[in-house]
Amino acid sequence: MCIHQLRCCRRALPHPSTGTIPHALVQLFPDETDALLAVAETYNRYPVLLDTYDVANAISTVIKVAHDVEERRGHHLVAVRLHRGKLEAASRHVRSALDAANRHSTRILASGDLDEFTIEALARANAPIDGFGVGSSLGIATALASNPGGLGGVYEAVHYVEKDGTGTPLIKVAPHETTWPGRKEVYRIGSFGGDVVELEDEPPLSGSLRLLRTVVLSGSVVSGSSPPSSEVREFA
Repeated sequence: MCIHQLRCCRRALPHPSTGTIPHALVQLFPDETDALLAVAETYNRYPVLLDTYDVANAISTVIKVAHDVEERRGHHLVAVRLHRGKLEAASRHVRSALDAANRHSTRILASGDLDEFTIEALARANAPIDGFGVGSSLGIATALASNPGGLGGVYEAVHYVEKDGTGTPLIKVAPHETTWPGRKEVYRIGSFGGDVVELEDEPPLSGSLRLLRTVVLSGSVVSGSSPPSSEVREFA
């Protein structure tokens, strides 16, 4: 869930709201094991994300990391999260692996443009899922068969900048989810004729309009960066 939606939940609901790690955090480490180990050693009770690359490999790694860190530091793996894909099949595989490792108390969470219809279907199938993360369908219409008309998004890392300003393109190689590395620009061609995504250093097409704007800089919101709703409608 995004920060804005978490804040809304905290104001509107009497229950605490929280989230798990994003795909982008895992991508910033040279190896998935390093990323999971960093999370496990940082928090005494922690959840992790399984499907940045491959669920079957990740759950095996997570279990090994959880055993190691629990013995050394007493930190506890409270939950694992599945995001998109075949959630029912993946949850059964993960539950079986956790139970075989005597981690019966570790819960399974699911997310990924979920709405009331997909959650009901998973519940009717008795999928071993303990909780659902709902974000996109609270704030926007997502592009699902049950709720068409919008565009879901996943936070992936494609470029990383060191403190000294050195930039490194990042690529994620995974089944059905490989990303394109490098900083991008988005241009609109003509009057809603189409949009083009290019690398930042590529020259824009003739007659195109640059769409991306800086909204957050050095952790602070840039004044005047958010356009009025009337202008958003014109660009959408």
